[in-house]
Amino acid sequence: MQPDKAVKADISARYYTDNADLLSVKYERVTFEEIHPDLVRVLDDRTGNALDIGAGSGRDAAWLSKHGWSVTAVEPSMALLCRAKRRHSDVQIRWVRDSLPNLSAIHPIAGPFDLILLSAVWMHIDPKQETIAISRLKRLLSHSGLLSLSIKTGDVDENRGFFAIDLDALVVNFKSGGFSLMNQTRDTQQRGIEWRRLLLRKTSPTIGRIATD
Repeated sequence: MQPDKAVKADISARYYTDNADLLSVKYERVTFEEIHPDLVRVLDDRTGNALDIGAGSGRDAAWLSKHGWSVTAVEPSMALLCRAKRRHSDVQIRWVRDSLPNLSAIHPIAGPFDLILLSAVWMHIDPKQETIAISRLKRLLSHSGLLSLSIKTGDVDENRGFFAIDLDALVVNFKSGGFSLMNQTRDTQQRGIEWRRLLLRKTSPTIGRIATD
C-alpha cells in the first residue's frame, strides 16, 4: 500500500530538513543554464516579475535576480530556505515559506507573475490536488506569462515522498486548466530516470492556443 498524502508530506519534510546542508551544496553545483537550457533561450533579454516555487538552494532565484527579474522565491523547507537566504544575500529576492497547491502566503504579497518556475517540484503534488494547483498557478500568471516545469519520471523516490507522474494526463490537465504547451524536452538518465521539461503559456481567451512546431 502506498503512503497517503499526509504521510508523504511528512516524509518529504523530514527528508529536506535532515539533508538541507547536503542538498543545498548539491543544487549549487549545477548552473541555471545547465538545468534550464531551453528556458534560457526563450527568456533571452526578457525580464519581469518571477516566482520560483520550490526554490531549494536559491540557485534559480538568484540567477533570475541577477538577470534583471524581480523575484519571489517560495520554499516549504525552513532549513533550505534559511540556507538559501544566507547563500544569496547579495541579491534582491523576496523569500517566502509556502507550498503548492494553495500558495496561501503568496496572494497578498505579489503578482501577477510573468514567469513561474517549478524545478523538481511537481512530484510532490498529490495527483488528486493537481486541479487546485493548476488553477492557482493560472491565477498567479500574467496575461502572457510563462510556466516552466521540470519533472522527474520513472524511478519514483519514496524517500522524498514523491508521487508517480502520468505526464500525458498532466499535460491534458494543464490544457484543460487554461494553458497551451509551447515546448517539451526529455533528458534520459540511468536507472530508468527521466527528466521532462515543459514550457507552457497561459491561454488567451481571445486568441486561443499558441501553435507549436
